[in-house]
Amino acid sequence: MRYFILSPLGLALCGLCLSGCPSEKPTAAPEQSAAGSLVYQDTDLVLLPTYQGSGEVPQLRIENNPNLKGVTGLRDLVVVSGDLSIRNNPSLAGLRGLGKLKQVGGSVTVTDCPKLLDCEVYFMVQRLRAQRPDIKLTISGNKEDSCTSKLDRLQGKAKSPPASQPASQPSPAPGP
Repeated sequence: MRYFILSPLGLALCGLCLSGCPSEKPTAAPEQSAAGSLVYQDTDLVLLPTYQGSGEVPQLRIENNPNLKGVTGLRDLVVVSGDLSIRNNPSLAGLRGLGKLKQVGGSVTVTDCPKLLDCEVYFMVQRLRAQRPDIKLTISGNKEDSCTSKLDRLQGKAKSPPASQPASQPSPAPGP
């Protein structure tokens, strides 16, 4: 697989500088394990590069990217056969790039992305649960909204509703 990123630093191909690059190694391309997992970790990326693979990866990790605002580059990803982890991306505001993602074989973790609305996460999770209703979820530290309580219920963290008060007994009629 090849990943091209055009940035102010120049063109990077799989982390190798091709033209006009500074002497330090660019952090634009994802790390890839031998098994083909996508790992975007500790980068300065604002948007993820376009994924041009088969549509399936063994694992997807998007972690510790302080400037990352979106994942539109992953729009052709359909299956993550292992775990999906999106953690500690303080500028991430949307998951629209994962709109074709239909299946995750492992667990789903989306934590500590304070600009990411819980509804964005909820709609992705609902799509994934259509294939695997028992999927393990860890979702917290994102921007709360009208979907937060729904995510809490899916994770078994829903607060119990207050116990209903017993019906009040009518007062006995005053005696003679």
